Amino acid sequence: MDGVRNVWLVKPGCGTRGNGIKCFDGMRELLCYAAGRKKGAIAQKYIENCLLLHDKKFDIRSWTLVSNWNPLTAWIHEPYMRICTESHSLDADSLKNHFKHLCNRCVQVKSGKYEEQDSEEDGSMWSVETLKKYLEENFEGGESLWKKVEDQIRRISLMCLHCVQDLIENKEGCFEWFGLDYVVDDNFNVWLLECNISPDLSMGTEVLDRLVPLAVRGVFDLLSSKGAATSSWELVFCGKEIKRESLQRRQVVRQGIMTE
Repeated sequence: MDGVRNVWLVKPGCGTRGNGIKCFDGMRELLCYAAGRKKGAIAQKYIENCLLLHDKKFDIRSWTLVSNWNPLTAWIHEPYMRICTESHSLDADSLKNHFKHLCNRCVQVKSGKYEEQDSEEDGSMWSVETLKKYLEENFEGGESLWKKVEDQIRRISLMCLHCVQDLIENKEGCFEWFGLDYVVDDNFNVWLLECNISPDLSMGTEVLDRLVPLAVRGVFDLLSSKGAATSSWELVFCGKEIKRESLQRRQVVRQGIMTE
């Protein structure tokens, strides 16, 4: 994770579409940038030893759905890979090049090299099957590597939900759809980058044209009489109901810590 370049990524606390994100390899420059912002910023350690696909950085967008907060009931959907259009480099001159470092589709689509097809050769967005094929062809034991990544994604997703379960009001018949972004390092450890409360559901690529309608229909299947049997979402956790009094006590404690 640390590498040898001490690269950090700074971004707005409530930013979207890659706006306001910058990379730094010097603490003085980073602090000057953060101090000059009217609103707060988040400094996040850059994963320097990220796994590359054809020498390009990628991240994983994973959708997580909560159909009930108490008892916590969580679902996960088939994810997809977002790939940078230019070769990865941590050279000082390259840190300002978003096409090397920010995998957001809204950033990469501005590059003349952006390719919307799910192609292992030059595609900018891959399905799970395309990634699995790449791993099998390029890594020893590649057939088991995706399973290792997938297990970590599920575990981290649940940890995120448990962290906020007592802070969100449970409303019958409602759901919450999150978009969690992950990066994988060259040891196949998975790192959470951020959790988006309003993930982009636009289409326009081969991968998204298949996944988005599937996921949207699946949500209504879950909430309707059809149930989970016809849904593309997979149940990953269904906990026990927590008494309201216990949740309220947890809220008071957490608010007390936050205000001290």
